[in-house]
Amino acid sequence: MRILTLTAVLLASPVLAGNSPASNDAGMLAGIFSNEEQVYFDSEAGRKGPSWAMLRITATGDQVSITSVDAFGTAKGPALTGQLKREGKRVVLDHGACERIYTPISGALVADGNRGDCTGLPAIARIGPYGLELAGNDGQVSDLRRARSVSCWVAVLRDKPKADGKEDWYFQRDVLLHDQGGRAAVGGGETGAQPIVIRVRNVTWDKGSTNRPVVALYAHKPDKPAHAEAYSWAAPDSARVGINLRWMQSGCNIGPVAPASQLTTEKFRG
Repeated sequence: MRILTLTAVLLASPVLAGNSPASNDAGMLAGIFSNEEQVYFDSEAGRKGPSWAMLRITATGDQVSITSVDAFGTAKGPALTGQLKREGKRVVLDHGACERIYTPISGALVADGNRGDCTGLPAIARIGPYGLELAGNDGQVSDLRRARSVSCWVAVLRDKPKADGKEDWYFQRDVLLHDQGGRAAVGGGETGAQPIVIRVRNVTWDKGSTNRPVVALYAHKPDKPAHAEAYSWAAPDSARVGINLRWMQSGCNIGPVAPASQLTTEKFRG
């Protein structure tokens, strides 16, 4: 299912607050959004679900730019741009031949019709401050959650010791990723340390599970992206999480605490 569309911009709280999109703080619209949790648990349960997707959104005034990215933040194609405008209490997304119209309901925006030819474009059923819900042309619904920023330091043991025989470590600070499956690569090449990939997830578990949500830090080898060498976890409202495997160590600072409504695998609730 293709979900990259200009409709993804209507997830931010400034629009919900009733301000003109042109006067909104652009930083409030910006963010990274992913359906990492939905895809993971659909796969675990053997359910047919939507394709994995991650969007990076930037904004200046009412002008927005949306880019489909991979888990490392690398663009998968050219950015799309669009414009937001208001018609009374309703919000309109104008991307040329198609205009989608939304009405604020209970702190979220709910689809309320289209103008023009929107054939073939995914439809947003509901948009709120913590994520958005997209319906693809194949009928699959995808829940993209807003990511929290994560900043880490990573230390990896070098292949060769120092001249005095002591261990030599490669150290990198300000490694940036996010808590919706974001990944970052460290080491390898001229560093003299084996390459390692760290990943962070806000794990919410599947419906019916008695497990409690956690924020988890994973360590992967680049050639085994689906297999974690090890992982650690902390409470979802923790400001930090770390891991120590003797040959690699990492400590991460986590952005603002996610509201309770983000810590569930139920359909997105604005």
